[in-house]
Amino acid sequence: MSSSKKIILVGNGTDAVSREAGEQIDSFDVVVRFNNFKIEGYEKNVGTKTDIWATRMCDTIDHTGKDENDFKIISVMNYCKWTRYMYPLIPKWYDRYPNMEIIRPETVKQYSREFDYDPLKNWLTVGYIMIKYFLEQYDKVYLYGFGGDVNSHYHNVKPAGQDHHNFKLEAEKIKELEEKGKVIRI
Repeated sequence: MSSSKKIILVGNGTDAVSREAGEQIDSFDVVVRFNNFKIEGYEKNVGTKTDIWATRMCDTIDHTGKDENDFKIISVMNYCKWTRYMYPLIPKWYDRYPNMEIIRPETVKQYSREFDYDPLKNWLTVGYIMIKYFLEQYDKVYLYGFGGDVNSHYHNVKPAGQDHHNFKLEAEKIKELEEKGKVIRI
């Protein structure tokens, strides 16, 4: 099933502040932001609209301070060495975020099959998981802020779990999706 709506995934990469794309981002039907995203002070670069907040369930998230009822939350239970510890968090997250949707480890494991990952050592980024997830619902997924320095975010918060991600391999897979016209960078 595909939607005629246009969706953009706004990453936290340092290249997100390389140009003023805020108005263009806000013009999309659906805007997805990740983990500890930050808008304040970066509106001209990353826009202001948030329809979906995608985050890892096992993180303690200090999101933007926005009322969480203003957007849908998609929580990822990654397929990794901590998966079994995340299951007890589900009731707590539903209590805190009743409008939350959970992407379960079985789905993430399916997305991981194209990688030669050992879940005790490596796992997918929330960004890549969301690309795969939304490509099941949309013909194309637009990306912004999915490049630059992987050791930092544009808002100077160090990415969590970066030692367990293979950014180079994920970038190659994203490039393949770009070549197929499934992913478009703005």
